[in-house]
Amino acid sequence: MHASLRSWLLWSLPIILAALAVYLWPALHADFVSVDDGLLITNNMAVHELTLASLTYNFTHYDPELYIPLTFLSYQLEYLFFGLQPWIYHLTNLLLHIGSAVLVLVIARRLTGNRLAALCAGLFFVLHPLNTEAVMWASGRKDLLSTFFFLLSLVAFLQSKHSHHTKRWMWISLACFVLALLSKVSIIVLPAIFLLIDLTDGTLSKKRTISYWPFAIAALVFAVIAVFGKTNTFSHSSPGMITLLSAKSIVYYLHRIVVPLHLTMFYPQTTPVTLASAEFLVPVILVIALLIGLVFLARFSKRLALGWLFFLIALSPDLLHYSKNEFVFYASDRYAYVGTIGIALGFAALLVSLSKKRPQREKPIMLLCICLFAWYGWTAHVYATVWQTNPALYGHAIQEEPTAWMPYNNYGTFLMQEGKPQEALAQFQKAQQNNAPKTPLILTNIGVAYNTLGDTEKAKDTFRQAIAVIGTGSVTDPQKLAAYYMLGELHEKEGNDTQALQSFKDATVRAPGIAEAHYNLGIQYEKRGRLADAEGEYAKVVALDAHFPDAQLHLADVLAQQGSLMKSFSQLVKLKAQYPNYPGLQELYDRVREAMHQ
Repeated sequence: MHASLRSWLLWSLPIILAALAVYLWPALHADFVSVDDGLLITNNMAVHELTLASLTYNFTHYDPELYIPLTFLSYQLEYLFFGLQPWIYHLTNLLLHIGSAVLVLVIARRLTGNRLAALCAGLFFVLHPLNTEAVMWASGRKDLLSTFFFLLSLVAFLQSKHSHHTKRWMWISLACFVLALLSKVSIIVLPAIFLLIDLTDGTLSKKRTISYWPFAIAALVFAVIAVFGKTNTFSHSSPGMITLLSAKSIVYYLHRIVVPLHLTMFYPQTTPVTLASAEFLVPVILVIALLIGLVFLARFSKRLALGWLFFLIALSPDLLHYSKNEFVFYASDRYAYVGTIGIALGFAALLVSLSKKRPQREKPIMLLCICLFAWYGWTAHVYATVWQTNPALYGHAIQEEPTAWMPYNNYGTFLMQEGKPQEALAQFQKAQQNNAPKTPLILTNIGVAYNTLGDTEKAKDTFRQAIAVIGTGSVTDPQKLAAYYMLGELHEKEGNDTQALQSFKDATVRAPGIAEAHYNLGIQYEKRGRLADAEGEYAKVVALDAHFPDAQLHLADVLAQQGSLMKSFSQLVKLKAQYPNYPGLQELYDRVREAMHQ
Protein backbone atom coordinates (compact mmCIF):
# COMPACT_ATOMS: atom_id res chain seq x y z
CA MET A 1 0.00 0.00 0.00
CA HIS A 2 1.27 3.48 -0.85
CA ALA A 3 2.76 5.18 2.23
CA SER A 4 0.66 8.35 1.95
CA LEU A 5 -2.57 6.35 1.52
CA ARG A 6 -1.68 4.20 4.53
CA SER A 7 -1.05 7.39 6.51
CA TRP A 8 -4.43 8.86 5.55
CA LEU A 9 -6.21 5.63 6.50
CA LEU A 10 -4.45 5.64 9.86
CA TRP A 11 -5.52 9.21 10.58
CA SER A 12 -9.06 8.41 9.41
CA LEU A 13 -9.40 5.45 11.75
CA PRO A 14 -10.40 7.47 14.86
CA ILE A 15 -13.17 9.16 12.85
CA ILE A 16 -14.49 5.85 11.55
CA LEU A 17 -14.43 4.17 14.96
CA ALA A 18 -16.03 7.16 16.69
CA ALA A 19 -18.86 7.28 14.14
CA LEU A 20 -19.51 3.55 14.43
CA ALA A 21 -19.52 3.74 18.23
CA VAL A 22 -22.11 6.53 18.20
CA TYR A 23 -24.40 5.58 15.32
CA LEU A 24 -24.02 1.93 14.30
CA TRP A 25 -26.35 0.33 16.85
CA PRO A 26 -29.12 2.96 16.51
CA ALA A 27 -28.83 2.85 12.70
CA LEU A 28 -29.10 -0.93 12.46
CA HIS A 29 -32.16 -0.99 14.72
CA ALA A 30 -33.99 2.04 13.34
CA ASP A 31 -37.28 1.85 11.46
CA PHE A 32 -38.66 4.15 8.80
CA VAL A 33 -40.50 7.16 10.23
CA SER A 34 -43.75 8.59 8.92
CA VAL A 35 -42.22 11.96 7.99
CA ASP A 36 -41.41 11.75 4.27
CA ASP A 37 -40.04 8.17 4.40
CA GLY A 38 -43.34 6.93 3.00
CA LEU A 39 -43.46 9.62 0.32
CA LEU A 40 -39.86 9.12 -0.80
CA ILE A 41 -39.20 5.44 -0.11
CA THR A 42 -41.78 2.98 1.22
CA ASN A 43 -44.76 4.17 -0.87
CA ASN A 44 -42.84 5.53 -3.84
CA MET A 45 -43.48 3.21 -6.79
CA ALA A 46 -40.77 4.94 -8.85
CA VAL A 47 -38.22 3.75 -6.28
CA HIS A 48 -39.53 0.17 -6.21
CA GLU A 49 -38.14 -0.79 -9.59
CA LEU A 50 -35.07 0.11 -11.59
CA THR A 51 -36.18 0.59 -15.19
CA LEU A 52 -35.61 3.16 -17.89
CA ALA A 53 -39.12 4.50 -17.22
CA SER A 54 -38.58 4.87 -13.47
CA LEU A 55 -35.21 6.53 -14.05
CA THR A 56 -36.81 8.90 -16.52
CA TYR A 57 -39.53 9.71 -14.01
CA ASN A 58 -37.04 10.46 -11.24
CA PHE A 59 -34.97 12.70 -13.49
CA THR A 60 -38.03 14.65 -14.69
CA HIS A 61 -39.97 15.08 -11.44
CA TYR A 62 -39.62 16.71 -8.05
CA ASP A 63 -40.00 14.98 -4.68
CA PRO A 64 -42.54 16.90 -4.86
CA GLU A 65 -40.56 20.09 -4.03
CA LEU A 66 -36.90 19.16 -4.44
CA TYR A 67 -35.07 17.92 -7.52
CA ILE A 68 -33.14 14.88 -6.19
CA PRO A 69 -32.85 12.24 -8.97
CA LEU A 70 -29.50 10.84 -7.79
CA THR A 71 -30.90 10.43 -4.28
CA PHE A 72 -33.81 8.48 -5.75
CA LEU A 73 -31.35 6.34 -7.69
CA SER A 74 -29.59 5.42 -4.45
CA TYR A 75 -32.95 4.32 -3.01
CA GLN A 76 -33.69 2.33 -6.16
CA LEU A 77 -30.43 0.41 -5.87
CA GLU A 78 -31.10 -0.37 -2.21
CA TYR A 79 -34.62 -1.54 -2.99
CA LEU A 80 -33.36 -3.69 -5.87
CA PHE A 81 -31.04 -5.68 -3.60
CA PHE A 82 -32.63 -5.37 -0.15
CA GLY A 83 -36.28 -4.39 -0.60
CA LEU A 84 -37.66 -2.29 2.25
CA GLN A 85 -35.33 -3.40 5.02
CA PRO A 86 -34.80 -0.16 6.99
CA TRP A 87 -31.31 -1.01 8.27
CA ILE A 88 -29.70 -0.84 4.82
CA TYR A 89 -31.04 2.69 4.19
CA HIS A 90 -29.78 3.85 7.58
CA LEU A 91 -26.44 2.09 7.14
CA THR A 92 -25.92 3.81 3.78
CA ASN A 93 -26.58 7.13 5.46
CA LEU A 94 -24.00 6.36 8.12
CA LEU A 95 -21.39 5.34 5.57
CA LEU A 96 -21.95 8.57 3.64
CA HIS A 97 -21.59 10.56 6.86
CA ILE A 98 -18.32 8.79 7.68
CA GLY A 99 -17.07 9.37 4.14
CA SER A 100 -17.84 13.07 4.40
CA ALA A 101 -16.08 13.32 7.77
CA VAL A 102 -12.95 11.75 6.28
CA LEU A 103 -13.10 14.28 3.45
CA VAL A 104 -13.38 17.07 6.03
CA LEU A 105 -10.15 15.69 7.53
CA VAL A 106 -8.49 15.84 4.10
CA ILE A 107 -9.67 19.39 3.44
CA ALA A 108 -8.70 20.64 6.90
CA ARG A 109 -5.25 19.12 6.43
CA ARG A 110 -4.87 20.93 3.10
CA LEU A 111 -6.00 24.26 4.56
CA THR A 112 -4.17 24.20 7.90
CA GLY A 113 -1.15 21.97 7.24
CA ASN A 114 -1.71 20.33 10.64
CA ARG A 115 -2.88 16.71 10.77
CA LEU A 116 -3.87 16.74 14.43
CA ALA A 117 -6.03 19.82 13.94
CA ALA A 118 -7.46 18.23 10.79
CA LEU A 119 -8.35 15.11 12.75
CA CYS A 120 -10.16 17.29 15.28
CA ALA A 121 -12.11 18.91 12.43
CA GLY A 122 -13.19 15.48 11.16
CA LEU A 123 -14.21 14.36 14.66
CA PHE A 124 -16.09 17.61 15.24
CA PHE A 125 -18.10 17.07 12.08
CA VAL A 126 -18.78 13.34 12.51
CA LEU A 127 -19.79 13.59 16.19
CA HIS A 128 -21.66 16.87 16.42
CA PRO A 129 -25.26 16.15 17.54
CA LEU A 130 -26.66 18.79 15.18
CA ASN A 131 -25.88 16.37 12.32
CA THR A 132 -27.79 13.46 13.88
CA GLU A 133 -31.05 14.23 12.08
CA ALA A 134 -29.46 13.95 8.64
CA VAL A 135 -27.71 10.70 9.60
CA MET A 136 -30.61 8.92 11.31
CA TRP A 137 -33.45 9.97 9.00
CA ALA A 138 -33.67 7.77 5.90
CA SER A 139 -35.10 10.76 4.02
CA GLY A 140 -32.04 12.78 5.06
CA ARG A 141 -30.14 10.95 2.32
CA LYS A 142 -30.34 13.95 0.02
CA ASP A 143 -28.32 16.08 2.46
CA LEU A 144 -25.74 13.35 3.04
CA LEU A 145 -25.29 12.39 -0.61
CA SER A 146 -25.08 15.97 -1.86
CA THR A 147 -22.59 16.88 0.89
CA PHE A 148 -20.39 13.88 0.08
CA PHE A 149 -20.08 14.90 -3.59
CA PHE A 150 -19.77 18.56 -2.54
CA LEU A 151 -16.71 17.63 -0.46
CA LEU A 152 -15.26 15.45 -3.23
CA SER A 153 -15.58 18.42 -5.55
CA LEU A 154 -13.85 20.64 -3.00
CA VAL A 155 -11.01 18.14 -2.54
CA ALA A 156 -10.48 18.00 -6.32
CA PHE A 157 -10.50 21.81 -6.43
CA LEU A 158 -7.81 21.99 -3.73
CA GLN A 159 -5.79 19.35 -5.56
CA SER A 160 -5.94 21.47 -8.73
CA LYS A 161 -4.14 24.27 -6.87
CA HIS A 162 -1.06 22.11 -6.25
CA SER A 163 -0.98 19.84 -9.29
CA HIS A 164 0.50 19.99 -12.76
CA HIS A 165 -2.82 18.66 -14.05
CA THR A 166 -4.95 21.62 -13.01
CA LYS A 167 -7.50 21.30 -15.80
CA ARG A 168 -8.01 17.58 -15.19
CA TRP A 169 -8.68 18.13 -11.50
CA MET A 170 -11.05 21.01 -12.23
CA TRP A 171 -13.07 18.80 -14.59
CA ILE A 172 -13.20 16.10 -11.92
CA SER A 173 -14.34 18.76 -9.48
CA LEU A 174 -17.06 19.90 -11.90
CA ALA A 175 -18.30 16.31 -12.38
CA CYS A 176 -18.58 15.85 -8.61
CA PHE A 177 -20.36 19.20 -8.33
CA VAL A 178 -22.99 18.10 -10.86
CA LEU A 179 -23.49 14.83 -8.97
CA ALA A 180 -23.96 16.86 -5.79
CA LEU A 181 -26.52 19.09 -7.51
CA LEU A 182 -28.40 16.00 -8.71
CA SER A 183 -28.56 14.84 -5.09
CA LYS A 184 -29.84 18.14 -3.69
CA VAL A 185 -29.54 21.62 -5.13
CA SER A 186 -28.77 23.41 -1.85
CA ILE A 187 -25.01 22.86 -2.31
CA ILE A 188 -25.25 25.31 -5.19
CA VAL A 189 -22.98 27.74 -3.29
CA LEU A 190 -19.81 25.71 -3.96
CA PRO A 191 -18.39 28.23 -6.52
CA ALA A 192 -18.62 30.90 -3.81
CA ILE A 193 -16.63 28.61 -1.48
CA PHE A 194 -13.97 28.25 -4.20
CA LEU A 195 -13.75 32.01 -4.49
CA LEU A 196 -13.52 32.35 -0.71
CA ILE A 197 -10.64 29.85 -0.50
CA ASP A 198 -8.72 31.52 -3.32
CA LEU A 199 -9.17 34.91 -1.67
CA THR A 200 -7.95 33.50 1.64
CA ASP A 201 -4.90 31.89 0.01
CA GLY A 202 -4.14 34.94 -2.10
CA THR A 203 -4.20 32.76 -5.22
CA LEU A 204 -7.15 34.42 -6.97
CA SER A 205 -6.29 35.32 -10.53
CA LYS A 206 -8.02 36.00 -13.83
CA LYS A 207 -7.11 32.51 -15.04
CA ARG A 208 -8.61 30.82 -12.00
CA THR A 209 -11.70 33.03 -12.21
CA ILE A 210 -12.28 31.82 -15.77
CA SER A 211 -12.16 28.23 -14.51
CA TYR A 212 -15.17 29.02 -12.28
CA TRP A 213 -17.49 29.60 -15.24
CA PRO A 214 -18.53 25.96 -15.83
CA PHE A 215 -19.42 25.74 -12.14
CA ALA A 216 -21.40 28.97 -12.31
CA ILE A 217 -23.33 27.77 -15.36
CA ALA A 218 -24.17 24.45 -13.68
CA ALA A 219 -25.26 26.33 -10.56
CA LEU A 220 -27.49 28.65 -12.61
CA VAL A 221 -29.18 25.77 -14.45
CA PHE A 222 -29.96 23.91 -11.26
CA ALA A 223 -31.07 27.11 -9.52
CA VAL A 224 -33.75 27.54 -12.19
CA ILE A 225 -34.81 23.91 -11.74
CA ALA A 226 -35.00 24.38 -7.97
CA VAL A 227 -37.11 27.54 -8.19
CA PHE A 228 -39.83 25.76 -10.17
CA GLY A 229 -40.08 23.11 -7.46
CA LYS A 230 -40.30 25.68 -4.67
CA THR A 231 -42.81 28.06 -6.25
CA ASN A 232 -45.57 27.09 -3.85
CA THR A 233 -43.27 27.47 -0.82
CA PHE A 234 -42.00 30.90 -1.85
CA SER A 235 -45.54 32.14 -2.38
CA HIS A 236 -46.18 31.81 1.37
CA SER A 237 -43.14 33.87 2.44
CA SER A 238 -42.48 37.59 2.07
CA PRO A 239 -38.93 39.01 1.79
CA GLY A 240 -39.32 40.66 5.19
CA MET A 241 -40.46 37.42 6.80
CA ILE A 242 -37.58 35.51 5.22
CA THR A 243 -35.04 38.11 6.43
CA LEU A 244 -36.23 38.05 10.03
CA LEU A 245 -36.54 34.27 10.19
CA SER A 246 -33.08 33.95 8.61
CA ALA A 247 -31.55 36.06 11.38
CA LYS A 248 -33.29 33.95 14.02
CA SER A 249 -32.15 30.76 12.26
CA ILE A 250 -28.50 31.81 12.10
CA VAL A 251 -28.45 32.65 15.81
CA TYR A 252 -30.23 29.38 16.62
CA TYR A 253 -27.71 27.28 14.67
CA LEU A 254 -24.74 29.03 16.25
CA HIS A 255 -26.27 28.50 19.68
CA ARG A 256 -26.87 24.81 19.03
CA ILE A 257 -23.37 24.35 17.60
CA VAL A 258 -21.94 25.61 20.88
CA VAL A 259 -24.55 23.93 23.11
CA PRO A 260 -26.20 21.08 21.17
CA LEU A 261 -29.04 20.38 23.60
CA HIS A 262 -32.85 20.23 23.19
CA LEU A 263 -32.57 19.20 19.55
CA THR A 264 -35.77 18.08 17.86
CA MET A 265 -37.30 17.65 14.44
CA PHE A 266 -39.78 20.52 14.75
CA TYR A 267 -39.04 24.15 15.55
CA PRO A 268 -42.39 25.95 15.15
CA GLN A 269 -42.70 29.68 14.65
CA THR A 270 -45.86 30.39 16.64
CA THR A 271 -45.55 34.15 17.24
CA PRO A 272 -45.88 37.02 14.71
CA VAL A 273 -42.76 37.63 12.64
CA THR A 274 -42.01 41.29 13.24
CA LEU A 275 -38.94 43.42 13.90
CA ALA A 276 -40.81 45.02 16.80
CA SER A 277 -40.39 41.78 18.73
CA ALA A 278 -37.18 41.12 20.69
CA GLU A 279 -37.42 37.57 19.35
CA PHE A 280 -36.31 38.98 15.97
CA LEU A 281 -34.71 42.32 16.79
CA VAL A 282 -32.00 40.73 18.94
CA PRO A 283 -31.01 38.14 16.29
CA VAL A 284 -30.85 40.84 13.62
CA ILE A 285 -28.49 42.90 15.82
CA LEU A 286 -26.39 39.81 16.58
CA VAL A 287 -26.08 38.86 12.91
CA ILE A 288 -25.01 42.39 11.99
CA ALA A 289 -22.45 42.28 14.82
CA LEU A 290 -21.24 38.90 13.55
CA LEU A 291 -20.68 40.25 10.04
CA ILE A 292 -18.79 43.26 11.38
CA GLY A 293 -16.78 40.99 13.64
CA LEU A 294 -15.78 38.84 10.68
CA VAL A 295 -14.15 41.85 9.02
CA PHE A 296 -11.88 42.31 12.04
CA LEU A 297 -11.39 38.55 12.44
CA ALA A 298 -10.09 38.32 8.86
CA ARG A 299 -7.26 40.72 9.82
CA PHE A 300 -6.33 38.49 12.75
CA SER A 301 -6.75 35.07 11.09
CA LYS A 302 -7.97 34.52 7.55
CA ARG A 303 -8.44 30.79 8.25
CA LEU A 304 -10.80 31.47 11.15
CA ALA A 305 -12.75 33.97 9.07
CA LEU A 306 -12.91 31.41 6.24
CA GLY A 307 -14.61 28.89 8.55
CA TRP A 308 -17.29 31.34 9.69
CA LEU A 309 -17.95 32.65 6.17
CA PHE A 310 -18.08 29.05 4.90
CA PHE A 311 -20.80 28.41 7.48
CA LEU A 312 -22.87 31.45 6.47
CA ILE A 313 -22.50 30.80 2.73
CA ALA A 314 -23.37 27.11 3.05
CA LEU A 315 -26.43 27.94 5.17
CA SER A 316 -27.76 30.63 2.82
CA PRO A 317 -29.75 28.46 0.33
CA ASP A 318 -31.82 26.98 3.15
CA LEU A 319 -32.63 30.43 4.55
CA LEU A 320 -35.18 30.97 1.78
CA HIS A 321 -38.05 28.73 2.89
CA TYR A 322 -39.70 28.38 6.27
CA SER A 323 -43.00 26.66 5.69
CA LYS A 324 -44.26 23.24 4.71
CA ASN A 325 -47.88 22.08 4.69
CA GLU A 326 -48.82 25.37 6.42
CA PHE A 327 -46.36 24.61 9.23
CA VAL A 328 -44.08 27.63 9.74
CA PHE A 329 -40.70 26.83 11.27
CA TYR A 330 -37.54 28.81 11.96
CA ALA A 331 -34.95 26.05 11.73
CA SER A 332 -34.28 22.46 10.73
CA ASP A 333 -31.15 20.72 12.00
CA ARG A 334 -30.29 19.08 8.69
CA TYR A 335 -30.14 22.49 6.98
CA ALA A 336 -26.95 23.16 8.97
CA TYR A 337 -25.29 19.92 7.85
CA VAL A 338 -23.04 21.53 5.21
CA GLY A 339 -22.59 24.62 7.37
CA THR A 340 -21.03 22.62 10.20
CA ILE A 341 -18.16 21.83 7.82
CA GLY A 342 -17.21 25.51 7.95
CA ILE A 343 -17.37 25.51 11.76
CA ALA A 344 -15.21 22.35 11.82
CA LEU A 345 -12.62 24.03 9.56
CA GLY A 346 -12.69 27.13 11.75
CA PHE A 347 -12.25 24.91 14.81
CA ALA A 348 -9.14 23.37 13.23
CA ALA A 349 -7.76 26.82 12.40
CA LEU A 350 -8.35 27.94 15.98
CA LEU A 351 -6.45 24.93 17.34
CA VAL A 352 -3.49 25.66 15.05
CA SER A 353 -3.48 29.32 16.08
CA LEU A 354 -3.56 28.52 19.80
CA SER A 355 -0.84 25.87 19.48
CA LYS A 356 1.50 28.16 17.58
CA LYS A 357 1.21 30.93 20.13
CA ARG A 358 1.58 28.72 23.18
CA PRO A 359 3.05 25.30 22.25
CA GLN A 360 3.04 24.25 25.90
CA ARG A 361 -0.75 24.40 25.89
CA GLU A 362 -1.11 21.84 23.13
CA LYS A 363 -1.64 18.87 25.46
CA PRO A 364 -4.26 20.60 27.68
CA ILE A 365 -6.05 21.77 24.54
CA MET A 366 -6.12 18.24 23.15
CA LEU A 367 -7.45 16.96 26.47
CA LEU A 368 -10.26 19.51 26.32
CA CYS A 369 -10.98 18.42 22.73
CA ILE A 370 -11.24 14.79 23.83
CA CYS A 371 -13.72 15.78 26.56
CA LEU A 372 -15.69 17.87 24.06
CA PHE A 373 -15.86 15.04 21.53
CA ALA A 374 -16.89 12.55 24.22
CA TRP A 375 -19.76 14.84 25.19
CA TYR A 376 -20.76 15.36 21.54
CA GLY A 377 -20.63 11.62 20.90
CA TRP A 378 -22.76 10.68 23.89
CA THR A 379 -25.32 13.41 23.13
CA ALA A 380 -25.49 12.35 19.48
CA HIS A 381 -25.93 8.69 20.48
CA VAL A 382 -28.80 9.48 22.84
CA TYR A 383 -30.50 11.65 20.22
CA ALA A 384 -29.95 8.95 17.57
CA THR A 385 -32.00 6.48 19.64
CA VAL A 386 -34.90 8.96 19.51
CA TRP A 387 -34.99 8.50 15.72
CA GLN A 388 -35.42 4.74 15.88
CA THR A 389 -39.24 4.65 16.12
CA ASN A 390 -42.19 6.93 15.41
CA PRO A 391 -43.47 7.00 19.02
CA ALA A 392 -39.99 7.90 20.32
CA LEU A 393 -39.50 10.61 17.67
CA TYR A 394 -42.87 12.28 18.19
CA GLY A 395 -42.83 11.84 21.94
CA HIS A 396 -39.47 13.59 22.08
CA ALA A 397 -40.66 16.36 19.73
CA ILE A 398 -43.76 16.98 21.83
CA GLN A 399 -41.67 17.10 24.98
CA GLU A 400 -39.25 19.63 23.47
CA GLU A 401 -41.85 21.73 21.60
CA PRO A 402 -45.25 21.26 23.30
CA THR A 403 -46.74 24.24 21.41
CA ALA A 404 -46.04 22.79 17.95
CA TRP A 405 -48.98 21.22 16.10
CA MET A 406 -47.03 19.17 13.55
CA PRO A 407 -45.66 16.47 15.91
CA TYR A 408 -49.14 15.88 17.38
CA ASN A 409 -50.62 15.63 13.89
CA ASN A 410 -47.90 13.29 12.62
CA TYR A 411 -48.12 11.12 15.70
CA GLY A 412 -51.87 10.90 15.21
CA THR A 413 -51.36 9.81 11.61
CA PHE A 414 -49.02 7.08 12.77
CA LEU A 415 -51.54 5.91 15.39
CA MET A 416 -54.25 5.74 12.71
CA GLN A 417 -51.97 3.49 10.64
CA GLU A 418 -51.50 1.33 13.73
CA GLY A 419 -55.29 0.93 14.11
CA LYS A 420 -55.68 3.18 17.17
CA PRO A 421 -58.25 5.80 16.08
CA GLN A 422 -59.25 6.90 19.59
CA GLU A 423 -55.65 7.66 20.56
CA ALA A 424 -55.09 9.27 17.17
CA LEU A 425 -58.10 11.54 17.63
CA ALA A 426 -56.68 12.79 20.92
CA GLN A 427 -53.42 13.71 19.17
CA PHE A 428 -55.23 15.44 16.30
CA GLN A 429 -57.29 17.47 18.75
CA LYS A 430 -54.12 18.57 20.56
CA ALA A 431 -52.71 19.60 17.18
CA GLN A 432 -55.84 21.65 16.54
CA GLN A 433 -55.55 23.36 19.92
CA ASN A 434 -51.99 24.44 19.05
CA ASN A 435 -52.92 25.71 15.59
CA ALA A 436 -54.34 29.25 15.64
CA PRO A 437 -55.17 29.47 11.89
CA LYS A 438 -56.86 26.07 11.51
CA THR A 439 -55.41 23.99 8.69
CA PRO A 440 -57.41 21.69 6.40
CA LEU A 441 -54.85 18.94 7.11
CA ILE A 442 -55.66 18.72 10.84
CA LEU A 443 -59.41 19.04 10.35
CA THR A 444 -59.41 16.32 7.69
CA ASN A 445 -57.48 14.01 9.98
CA ILE A 446 -59.96 14.65 12.79
CA GLY A 447 -62.79 13.83 10.41
CA VAL A 448 -61.11 10.58 9.36
CA ALA A 449 -60.72 9.60 13.02
CA TYR A 450 -64.39 10.34 13.75
CA ASN A 451 -65.43 8.31 10.71
CA THR A 452 -63.27 5.36 11.77
CA LEU A 453 -64.86 5.52 15.22
CA GLY A 454 -68.32 5.42 13.61
CA ASP A 455 -69.38 9.03 14.27
CA THR A 456 -70.42 9.87 10.71
CA GLU A 457 -72.16 13.17 11.48
CA LYS A 458 -69.15 14.62 13.28
CA ALA A 459 -66.93 13.39 10.46
CA LYS A 460 -69.01 15.13 7.78
CA ASP A 461 -69.19 18.34 9.82
CA THR A 462 -65.41 18.34 10.25
CA PHE A 463 -64.79 17.72 6.54
CA ARG A 464 -67.06 20.68 5.73
CA GLN A 465 -65.05 22.83 8.15
CA ALA A 466 -61.87 21.80 6.37
CA ILE A 467 -63.36 22.75 2.99
CA ALA A 468 -64.51 26.09 4.39
CA VAL A 469 -60.99 26.82 5.68
CA ILE A 470 -59.54 26.18 2.22
CA GLY A 471 -61.56 29.13 0.94
CA THR A 472 -62.40 29.94 -2.65
CA GLY A 473 -58.97 30.34 -4.24
CA SER A 474 -57.29 27.77 -6.44
CA VAL A 475 -55.61 24.86 -4.67
CA THR A 476 -52.06 23.78 -5.49
CA ASP A 477 -51.45 21.41 -2.57
CA PRO A 478 -52.99 17.93 -3.21
CA GLN A 479 -53.26 17.23 0.53
CA LYS A 480 -55.87 19.95 0.93
CA LEU A 481 -58.25 18.08 -1.35
CA ALA A 482 -58.59 15.08 0.97
CA ALA A 483 -61.61 16.62 2.72
CA TYR A 484 -63.52 16.68 -0.59
CA TYR A 485 -62.80 13.00 -1.21
CA MET A 486 -63.69 11.90 2.32
CA LEU A 487 -66.93 13.88 2.30
CA GLY A 488 -67.83 12.42 -1.08
CA GLU A 489 -67.24 8.88 0.15
CA LEU A 490 -69.47 9.48 3.17
CA HIS A 491 -72.26 10.82 0.92
CA GLU A 492 -71.88 7.74 -1.29
CA LYS A 493 -72.05 5.44 1.73
CA GLU A 494 -75.34 7.09 2.73
CA GLY A 495 -76.76 6.69 -0.77
CA ASN A 496 -76.54 10.39 -1.69
CA ASP A 497 -75.06 9.70 -5.10
CA THR A 498 -75.51 13.23 -6.50
CA GLN A 499 -73.82 14.89 -3.51
CA ALA A 500 -71.05 12.30 -3.54
CA LEU A 501 -70.19 12.93 -7.17
CA GLN A 502 -70.42 16.69 -6.66
CA SER A 503 -67.76 16.57 -3.93
CA PHE A 504 -65.32 14.93 -6.33
CA LYS A 505 -66.23 17.39 -9.08
CA ASP A 506 -65.65 20.30 -6.71
CA ALA A 507 -62.12 19.02 -6.08
CA THR A 508 -61.29 19.16 -9.81
CA VAL A 509 -62.79 22.64 -10.10
CA ARG A 510 -60.68 23.88 -7.19
CA ALA A 511 -57.53 22.14 -8.46
CA PRO A 512 -57.71 21.59 -12.24
CA GLY A 513 -53.94 21.14 -12.43
CA ILE A 514 -53.71 18.34 -9.87
CA ALA A 515 -53.75 14.90 -11.51
CA GLU A 516 -54.96 13.13 -8.37
CA ALA A 517 -58.23 15.11 -8.36
CA HIS A 518 -59.11 14.00 -11.89
CA TYR A 519 -58.09 10.43 -11.11
CA ASN A 520 -60.45 10.24 -8.13
CA LEU A 521 -63.30 11.72 -10.17
CA GLY A 522 -62.57 9.19 -12.91
CA ILE A 523 -62.89 6.36 -10.37
CA GLN A 524 -66.28 7.69 -9.33
CA TYR A 525 -67.50 7.84 -12.94
CA GLU A 526 -66.19 4.34 -13.61
CA LYS A 527 -67.98 2.94 -10.54
CA ARG A 528 -71.23 4.39 -11.88
CA GLY A 529 -70.76 2.96 -15.36
CA ARG A 530 -70.15 6.36 -16.95
CA LEU A 531 -67.21 5.04 -18.91
CA ALA A 532 -66.89 7.91 -21.40
CA ASP A 533 -66.71 10.43 -18.56
CA ALA A 534 -64.21 8.23 -16.74
CA GLU A 535 -62.11 8.01 -19.89
CA GLY A 536 -62.06 11.81 -20.12
CA GLU A 537 -60.84 12.23 -16.54
CA TYR A 538 -58.18 9.52 -16.87
CA ALA A 539 -56.96 11.14 -20.09
CA LYS A 540 -56.57 14.43 -18.20
CA VAL A 541 -54.51 12.64 -15.57
CA VAL A 542 -52.16 11.16 -18.17
CA ALA A 543 -51.83 14.58 -19.82
CA LEU A 544 -50.91 16.15 -16.48
CA ASP A 545 -48.65 13.33 -15.33
CA ALA A 546 -47.41 10.78 -17.85
CA HIS A 547 -46.09 8.62 -15.00
CA PHE A 548 -49.32 7.89 -13.13
CA PRO A 549 -49.62 4.12 -13.58
CA ASP A 550 -52.97 3.68 -11.82
CA ALA A 551 -54.59 6.19 -14.16
CA GLN A 552 -52.97 4.60 -17.21
CA LEU A 553 -54.22 1.17 -16.19
CA HIS A 554 -57.76 2.42 -15.57
CA LEU A 555 -57.73 4.33 -18.86
CA ALA A 556 -56.81 1.14 -20.71
CA ASP A 557 -59.54 -0.75 -18.86
CA VAL A 558 -62.36 1.69 -19.65
CA LEU A 559 -61.23 1.87 -23.27
CA ALA A 560 -61.43 -1.92 -23.49
CA GLN A 561 -64.88 -1.93 -21.85
CA GLN A 562 -66.08 0.52 -24.50
CA GLY A 563 -64.73 -1.69 -27.29
CA SER A 564 -61.70 0.46 -28.17
CA LEU A 565 -59.37 -2.53 -27.99
CA MET A 566 -56.58 -1.09 -30.15
CA LYS A 567 -56.42 2.10 -28.08
CA SER A 568 -56.51 0.07 -24.90
CA PHE A 569 -53.74 -2.25 -26.08
CA SER A 570 -51.60 0.69 -27.15
CA GLN A 571 -52.02 2.21 -23.68
CA LEU A 572 -51.07 -1.09 -22.04
CA VAL A 573 -47.95 -1.45 -24.19
CA LYS A 574 -46.79 2.01 -23.01
CA LEU A 575 -47.52 1.12 -19.42
CA LYS A 576 -45.76 -2.23 -19.74
CA ALA A 577 -42.64 -0.45 -21.01
CA GLN A 578 -42.71 1.87 -18.02
CA TYR A 579 -43.78 -0.48 -15.22
CA PRO A 580 -43.53 -4.09 -16.45
CA ASN A 581 -44.39 -5.61 -13.07
CA TYR A 582 -47.21 -3.25 -12.10
CA PRO A 583 -50.02 -5.08 -10.19
CA GLY A 584 -52.95 -6.05 -12.47
CA LEU A 585 -51.18 -5.00 -15.66
CA GLN A 586 -50.37 -8.45 -17.03
CA GLU A 587 -53.87 -9.74 -16.40
CA LEU A 588 -55.51 -6.87 -18.29
CA TYR A 589 -52.86 -7.05 -21.01
CA ASP A 590 -53.59 -10.75 -21.63
CA ARG A 591 -57.35 -10.19 -21.55
CA VAL A 592 -57.26 -7.34 -24.10
CA ARG A 593 -54.88 -9.20 -26.39
CA GLU A 594 -57.12 -12.27 -26.29
CA ALA A 595 -60.17 -10.14 -27.08
CA MET A 596 -58.37 -8.63 -30.07
CA HIS A 597 -57.75 -12.08 -31.56
CA GLN A 598 -61.32 -13.30 -31.22
